[in-house]
Amino acid sequence: MEGKNCIQLPEEKALKYSALSIMDLPAAEKTRAIKEAEIERLARDFAANKVSAAGVAYIVNDRTRVRRTLWLIGVIVCTLVMGYLTVKVIMEYLLYPKVLIKEDVIRHKLPFPAVTICSLNPIFGHFVEETSLKKFLELKKMMQKVKTEQ
Repeated sequence: MEGKNCIQLPEEKALKYSALSIMDLPAAEKTRAIKEAEIERLARDFAANKVSAAGVAYIVNDRTRVRRTLWLIGVIVCTLVMGYLTVKVIMEYLLYPKVLIKEDVIRHKLPFPAVTICSLNPIFGHFVEETSLKKFLELKKMMQKVKTEQ
């Protein structure tokens, strides 16, 4: 029965209302069927055009039920894997020990077979090459005077 008082129902409702037109339904059932059809149309439109997650539009728009099912399974599996990996990374981050111990030890006299390696040497090599022995001795005397005055 086709007429201006008939509406197109979604596929799931089509079997239920296949032989009936909207005119043959009670008023409450008519309103409910119209609202359900409109909500389903809006949900399909939203999923097909507004959701930016890859694959969701294929779940709604694909022609065959098999392909829609495969897309649904693929999207669910990818979402679960993403959730698992996200939780794993967050748990690893929260369990990582954050301990920082910085200790400076200054020793004026080292035992004889001592080796000192310092990459942050304040005296650069080119200063040593350009400085005369006389200036070095003057610096040494000045340092000794400072120590004796303290």
